[in-house]
Amino acid sequence: MRWRALAALAACAVLGACYFTSETPFFPDARGACPFPGQTFETLQADPEAGRLPAGAPRPVLRFEADDAHCIATREDAAEEPLRLLFVPMGRSAWIVQSETDRVYFIARTRGSELKFYFPDCDHFSAGRLRRLGVVTEDGAGRETCRANDPSQIETLFRSWRGASSGSHGPAQIYRRLPAP
Repeated sequence: MRWRALAALAACAVLGACYFTSETPFFPDARGACPFPGQTFETLQADPEAGRLPAGAPRPVLRFEADDAHCIATREDAAEEPLRLLFVPMGRSAWIVQSETDRVYFIARTRGSELKFYFPDCDHFSAGRLRRLGVVTEDGAGRETCRANDPSQIETLFRSWRGASSGSHGPAQIYRRLPAP
């Protein structure tokens, strides 16, 4: 299986819920920029249940290259195609990430040399709020997926999501920036 959206589907299975998606990509190129051109990160945590990788364990590398407004993300340990990601700023050191291939949305945050990916899901928001915003929930494989119909839905929900700051929903994946060679 492809590692699409940085293993969003694996995170879906591990976290017990799914992710936000849309029929077509919402955010235009003009809204984004690649914040990590030419930078490389090593994996510190690939699975939230397993926690951080133990010392001495192999640490897969994730490399970013700029392609206009997008980042091309390549995992050096994977044979799959690189991902084309649009990072839309939503504050200091935080982005909404739109996967062009899968139309999956998630949050990226940096703190110091760490890059963390969070996958907010339907269960992180009240059903009433999702309904008021017009977000459609779809049941698939026993888990709900939220389908947004407008970029303002993603922006409103992700900007208000407190999972990362409250510690109630830890990051799905954590990477550490490697020094430039």
